Amino acid sequence: MNEHRSLTVAGASFSPYTLVLLLASFPLSWFLVTYLRLSATPTLLLPAAFLIFLAQQRGFREFFAQKKHLVWYLFFSVLLALCLVFSRHIQLDLTYVQGIADGNAFTPLTAVDAVAILVLIYLSCLFLICLFALLPRRSATQKQPDSRPVTGIQTSQIKWMFALAAVLVLAWLPYFLVYYPGLIYGDSMNSVSQAMHVSPYSNHFPLFYTLFVELCLKIGIALADITLGCAIYTIFQMISLGLLLAYLLCWLYNKGISKPVCAFFLLMFCVVRCFPQHAVSMWKDPIFSAALMFYGLKLFDFLVSEGALAAKRSFLIQTLAAIVVICLSRNNGLYIVAFCLVFLFAIALWRKALRSYRRVLVLHLASILCILVLTGPVYDALQIGKDDIESFGIPLQQLARTVAYEGNISEEDLAYLDQLLPLESWQELYKPGLVDSIKWDTSFDTAYFTETKGQFMAVWFRTLLKNPIRYIEAWCLSTYGYWSPTLWELNDYSDNIVAGNPYVLDSWWIDLGIEQTNLTGNDQLMSVFSLSTPMPASGLLTWLTMFVALYAFVRGGNRYCLLLAPAIGNFGTLLIASPSAYWPRYALVYLYMLPVLLVFPKLVDSLSTVSHAVPHNRRNKRQ
Repeated sequence: MNEHRSLTVAGASFSPYTLVLLLASFPLSWFLVTYLRLSATPTLLLPAAFLIFLAQQRGFREFFAQKKHLVWYLFFSVLLALCLVFSRHIQLDLTYVQGIADGNAFTPLTAVDAVAILVLIYLSCLFLICLFALLPRRSATQKQPDSRPVTGIQTSQIKWMFALAAVLVLAWLPYFLVYYPGLIYGDSMNSVSQAMHVSPYSNHFPLFYTLFVELCLKIGIALADITLGCAIYTIFQMISLGLLLAYLLCWLYNKGISKPVCAFFLLMFCVVRCFPQHAVSMWKDPIFSAALMFYGLKLFDFLVSEGALAAKRSFLIQTLAAIVVICLSRNNGLYIVAFCLVFLFAIALWRKALRSYRRVLVLHLASILCILVLTGPVYDALQIGKDDIESFGIPLQQLARTVAYEGNISEEDLAYLDQLLPLESWQELYKPGLVDSIKWDTSFDTAYFTETKGQFMAVWFRTLLKNPIRYIEAWCLSTYGYWSPTLWELNDYSDNIVAGNPYVLDSWWIDLGIEQTNLTGNDQLMSVFSLSTPMPASGLLTWLTMFVALYAFVRGGNRYCLLLAPAIGNFGTLLIASPSAYWPRYALVYLYMLPVLLVFPKLVDSLSTVSHAVPHNRRNKRQ
C-alpha cells in the first residue's frame, strides 16, 4: 500500500502530492523573481523556489482554517498582482523624456503577463495564509493600562507635548539657520506674488494658503522686511508640525506603545532629513499632510469612544479645525474629507449607531457644504481665478499618448484636439510622467478648454472605448510612483526638495526683496544639512498601508481602518489627478503616519480583545 502512496527519489521518499508541489515551485519562482523586478539568477531562484514550496505545504494545510478570510486575501492579491505586472513594463529612464523618439516608456503587455497575474494571485494568497497563521494574536488577558486614556491625551500630558515639540523644533533649527528664511520654491513664489499683489489671486494655489502667507509677510514687513515675513511663516510651520508630531507621540503612548518605541519615533522625526527639510519648506504639503495625520487620529478616537466624544466640544473643535485646514490648504482636501464621511457613515449604518454618530456626521456634511459654497459661488463673486486644468491632468496624458502613438481617434475628435493644441505638438510635448509640458505650453488654449470641458470629456470617453490599452499605459506612467512596490530605484530618489527649485529667487520674474542667507556663515554646513536625501518610496508605503488595512479586516477590526482613511483618500486623489508620476511630497502623509502604520496591528489586536467602553477614562480630561 505504501508503495502507491510515495515515490523514492535519490533515496528520499516523497508523496506524489509533495513532489508536484516541489516541481511546481521552480517555474513559480521564476514568475515571482521576475515580476519583483529582480534578476532571475540561481542565487535568487533557488531560495524563492524553496520558500514557495514551504508556503504551498503550509498554505494548503491552513486553507480551511482561514477560508473565511479568503475574500480579503483575494482582493488584496488581485490588486498586488496587477501592480507587479504593470510595474515590470515601466521604463523609468524614459518617463520624463519629452516626445517619443527615444522609445516607449511602457513596453507592450504580452500573454505571459496574463499567466503572471494568475500566478502572482496564487502566490500572494498562499503567503498571506502562511503569514497570518504565523502571526500571534494578542491575548484577551492583556489589557490596556488603566492609567492611560483610550482616547486623546490627558491635560497633564500637555506639558510633555510642548516639551517634545520643543525638542523637534530644536532638532530642525540647523536647517532653518542654514537656509534662512526657509526653503522657497517656484510654487512658494506664486503664492508670495499673489500675497504681494503683483499677481491676481487664484485658487490654483489655494487662496486661504496664500492669505496666510500674506499675513506672515505683512507682519514681517511691519517689523522689518519681507524676508522676516518668510521667516515668520517658516517658524510658525516648524512649531505647528512639532506640536502635531508631539501630539502623535503622546497619543501612541496612551495606546499602550512603550516609551522606548515612542523615543525611537521621536529620534526618527529629529534626525531623518526629510522631516526638517519639509518643516522649513514654504510648501502647503507639510501642514496639509500633518493635518491629515491628526484628522485620522481624531476619527480613530471617535470610534474607540463608541461615539461618546461627539458630546465633547474640544473634540468637535479639533476635528473641525483639521477639516478646514485639509480642505483649504490643498484643492484635493475636500474630496478626501468627503471620502472619510462616506466611510464613517457606512460604519454608523453597519453598527446601527446613527444616533451616537449624528453630530460628527453633521459636522462633516456641513463643513463640506460650506466649503463648496465658499470655493464656488463666493469665489466667483470675488472673481477669484480657478484651476480648470489641474484636475484633468491624467485625461490629458491619456489623450496625448493616444495621439502621440497614432491611436484610433475619429477625425471629429482630432479636430477638437487640434483646437486645444496643434496635433504635432501633442507628440512633441508628450512627457509620460509629467503633464506640465502640455498644459503650460503657450500653444495650449486654456480658455477654449475651460469653455468646452464637457466636450473634452466626451472626446476622452469616446477615445477610451477605442484605445483602452493606451489609456492604461498612460495612467500607469502618470501615477506609478504612488502604487508600484517594485520600482526599487525610487527608494534612491533624492530630488524631492531639489525638484521644487529651492533656488528660484535668482531667476524669478520679479525681485520682491527676499534674501536667502546662511546665518551660520559656514557654507560647509550646506553639505551636512543637504537638500538631497533619499526617502522611502511612496509605492512601498502605500502597500504597507494596504497590508495593515488587510490585517484589520482579517483580525475583525475593519472599522478601525478609518484611521487610515485620510491617507488612503489622499492616495485615491493621486490616482485620479496626480500632476506628476512621482513626487514624494504629495504622499508626505505616509511619512508622518509611519509610526501609526508600524504599530497599527497592535492597536487593532488590543481593541478587538478588550471592551470598547471607556468608563474609567471618562473622568479624565482629554484634549
